[in-house]
Amino acid sequence: MTGEAKTEDSRALIYWLVGRSLFGIALFVLLFALGGNESFGPEDFAKRGLASLSALLVLSSLVFFLLPRRAPRRMSIALTALDLSLVGGLVYLTGGAGSVFASLYGVVILISAVTLGAEAALLTTGATFLLHLTIALALKFELIAPPPAIPRALYAPEASELSIALTGQLLALFIVGLLSRSLAARFRRASGSQRLAEASARRLEKRNASIVQSLSGGLLTLDSNGKIEGANPAAERLLGRSEHALVGMSAGELIALPKGLSLRKRARLETTATRADGTSFPIGLTIGPLEEADAGLSLLVFQDLSELHALEEKAQRAERLASLGRVSAGLAHEIRNPLGAISGSIELIRESPRLDHEERRLVEIVAREVERLNDLASSMLLAAKPAVLEPREFSIEEATRDVLELMERDALSTHQQTLTLNAEPELRARGDERLIRQLLFNLIKNAMLAAPPDGEVAITLSRRGDALEILIDDSGQGIPEEELSRVFEPFYSGRPLGIGLGLSIVDQITRAHGGEVRAERSPLGGARFRVRLPLEGPDRHRGLEDAPKAPNESNAGSP
Repeated sequence: MTGEAKTEDSRALIYWLVGRSLFGIALFVLLFALGGNESFGPEDFAKRGLASLSALLVLSSLVFFLLPRRAPRRMSIALTALDLSLVGGLVYLTGGAGSVFASLYGVVILISAVTLGAEAALLTTGATFLLHLTIALALKFELIAPPPAIPRALYAPEASELSIALTGQLLALFIVGLLSRSLAARFRRASGSQRLAEASARRLEKRNASIVQSLSGGLLTLDSNGKIEGANPAAERLLGRSEHALVGMSAGELIALPKGLSLRKRARLETTATRADGTSFPIGLTIGPLEEADAGLSLLVFQDLSELHALEEKAQRAERLASLGRVSAGLAHEIRNPLGAISGSIELIRESPRLDHEERRLVEIVAREVERLNDLASSMLLAAKPAVLEPREFSIEEATRDVLELMERDALSTHQQTLTLNAEPELRARGDERLIRQLLFNLIKNAMLAAPPDGEVAITLSRRGDALEILIDDSGQGIPEEELSRVFEPFYSGRPLGIGLGLSIVDQITRAHGGEVRAERSPLGGARFRVRLPLEGPDRHRGLEDAPKAPNESNAGSP
C-alpha cells in the first residue's frame, strides 16, 4: 500500500470513529431523556443493555483512536466485525426482526465499502444476512430468550409477518450491498485517479522547481512594479545576495534597465548588473511576462557575459598580435639583410691600423648598435614563427648552470651581482631543452637588468606535486601592480630601451609546454617570475602553434 493510500484510509478510519462516538453519545442521551432521573432497575434489562452498548461504542472508538494506525485496513476489518456485533445486540434489545435499528446494518455495509472496498462490501452484506436471520429465527423459535420486561408478542410475530419483515429487510440489505459495492468501486477508481493526478502534479512541480534551481543563468520573478518576488540559486550567486535579501528590491537597483522598458513585452538586450560588493559585470538579459492570466508577473533571465567578452577580447587581441607578427617578420627579414653587410663592413674598418682612438670608439658604438638591431630582428622572427616541440628528458639544474655560465661571460656580469641557484637534487624535466634554456636565459637576463649593480638574483628549482616550479627573484624595484597583467604582451616593456619580446617569448614557451607563468612581488624586494611546467612534459596531442623556434641564447629579446 502506498503512503497516499495509507493516509486516505487513516483519514476515513478517523471519520468512522468520530461517527461511532457521536452515535453512542446520542443513544446514551436519548436513554436518559426517556428515563428521566430514575435509575435503571432489575426489570430494565433492555435499557441497561442499550446503555452498555452506548458506552461500548464510545470506549471502543477511543481505544481504536489511541492505537497506532500502522495498519489502518486491519483496524477497519476489526471495527466492521465489532459494529456488526453491536448492531446485532441493539436489534436484539429493541424487538428483533421488527427493530427500527435493523437499518444500521446498511450503514455498516456502506462504511465497510468506503473503507475496505467493493469485495469487503459483499462479504459484510453476507455476514449481515446471516447475523440478522439468525437473531430473528432464534427469537422466533425461542432458541434465545427475549429481554425481560419486553412484551413477548414483539419478539414472536406471526410466521407470515416475520416472513414479510425478513424478506423486506434482507432485500433492502442486498440492494444496499450492491449499491455500496458499486459505490466503493467508483470511489476507489476516482480516488486512485485523484492520487495519480496529485502525484503527477507533485512530480511536475518538483521537476519544474528542479529545473529552475539547476539553471546556470540567473532567474528573477518580478511583480507588476518591477519588485523581485523570487530568485534562483544562480541569481543569488551572480548578484552576491541571498534570495531573502533580493526579495522586495527593485530590479532596476541591480540591473541597468533602459528607460521606457516594459516588463509586459518580451525583450532581449545586453546591459550590466551590480553585485553586492558594488562591482559591475556584463550580462545578456531576456525579459518577458509570465504566461498566467491573473499573475501580473514577469520573468527576468540573465547570463554573465564576462567570460564571453574576455574570449572576444582575447580573440581580437590574438588577431592584432598575429597581424603585428606578420608585419614584424617581414620587417625583420628586411632589416637583417642590410645589417649583415653593415656588420661585415664594420669588422673590416675595425681591423684597419690607421684608426685613431676616437675613430675606434665610434666604430665600437656602431658595432654595438648593429648587434642590438640584430637581436631585435632575431627576437621579432622568434615571436612570429611557431615551431614544433622536440621533448626529451634532461637535467634542469645542469641546463640552468649552463645558462648562468653563459651570463657570466656577458657584459652584464660586470655589475658584480650575486647569482644564486638553489635546486633539488636529481631534479629532471621533460620538454624541449633548447626552448627551456631560452626561457631561463630570458628570465635571468631580465632579472639582472632589473637588479641594481650590487643586487641579487636568485634561481630556485623545485618539485611541486606533478609540476616543475622555477622561481626567478631579483632585488630590483619590482613591477607596478597595474603592469603585472601586461608584462607578457609582445612589444610591452618597462624599460626605455627594452624591446618587449623577452617575456612574451617566455609566455609562449611555457604555454607550449602546457604550463603557466606569472609575475608577482619577490621576497627580495623586486619581481618574481614563477614558472610551472608539467613533469610529464607537454601533451603530444596538443597543438603547438604557440611554441617559438629556439634561437641562440645571444639572440634573446629583453623585456
